[in-house]
Amino acid sequence: MKEKESAPTTADEGTKTTATNNTTVDAQPSTSSKGLGLGALSNEHLAELRASGISDEVIASCGAYTAYTVEDLPEPLQWIGRFKDAFPVLVFELQEAGQGTTWQVKPQPGAVVFADGRAPKYIGPSKDSGYPVPSLIVRRAVHAGTRRVLLVEGMKQSLAVVSVTDDDTAVYCLPGITSWQGGDAGPSPEFQLVGGLPTFIIADADAAKNRLVYDGAHGLGTLCRQWGASPVRFVNAPGGGK
Repeated sequence: MKEKESAPTTADEGTKTTATNNTTVDAQPSTSSKGLGLGALSNEHLAELRASGISDEVIASCGAYTAYTVEDLPEPLQWIGRFKDAFPVLVFELQEAGQGTTWQVKPQPGAVVFADGRAPKYIGPSKDSGYPVPSLIVRRAVHAGTRRVLLVEGMKQSLAVVSVTDDDTAVYCLPGITSWQGGDAGPSPEFQLVGGLPTFIIADADAAKNRLVYDGAHGLGTLCRQWGASPVRFVNAPGGGK
């Protein structure tokens, strides 16, 4: 949990950058085993996840893999291959609560730049893609033996939390601290899963200084109470980021 993650971006192809026809990196195998074990990741991506406090067991089962070519990318995000130097891309295959499979991808830093000058760290499917926009990602689902629910901001931080908690702790990932708001459709009804359970919200470490993070976390707490979570508590994440 050493590297600070920025809030993910959902986007389509309307961007401006150094896009070219260069869509692969040299002499790398195609990733056909998407997320199946440590071997689906490049050495660099594996080292990155390990450095974030994620156990090998969790890495091997979390659906993360390295994409080396356009064909390795999820269909709604293959447009990223138009950008020079985007590869290799770290791909997270995810399960959006109640909706099914979606993704977040992390291209090489600064390789994807939008028309407004933003260079997002993480990118997910757009709302018009036909795939779920990530907002409430299942890391360890609620089940009959669940004693508490942790709602964790950050792709890697949520995996680190899974690595150090037991099966009686359900863990869900919030790609960004305001992603729970759900855009035009409003918050996902799947937040009802917190009903009757102690719920802990783990926001970015700068919540005390960043008003947007603070407000996002407290808005989420209000939503959880509306769905019957009790008690709702806020946990300060250690370190400087997610």
